[in-house]
Amino acid sequence: MVKDPVDAQLSELVHELWSQIIESINHVVEADSSFGFEKFVALANPSIDQIIAAIQLVEPIVSVVLNSSQIQDDPTRTMQLLNCQQAIHLIRRTHVSLKNGDEAEYQDCIRKLRSQKQ
Repeated sequence: MVKDPVDAQLSELVHELWSQIIESINHVVEADSSFGFEKFVALANPSIDQIIAAIQLVEPIVSVVLNSSQIQDDPTRTMQLLNCQQAIHLIRRTHVSLKNGDEAEYQDCIRKLRSQKQ
């Protein structure tokens, strides 16, 4: 059976998007492990601002791909892209919690990001 080339490209794109999000999750979780809430902003490399900049490049692509009819017919890909969106949201919440000095919100986000870390 010959695989549809468009289907193969979509699979690769979804995989690449998820990989980029996992990389961002890992940066946040590793910075938390190394520096914690108190020193995250001052010492994390990449910084939380750099992590946010990276996900801002991926986020619109995730949305476009998620809304394509070919993806909507595939529950596995749909779930993976929804997980991407959720992780992006959690990283944004982490960023805001750091900027606002809200450690409880920060800890909630980190706990949820750790459950997605791979």
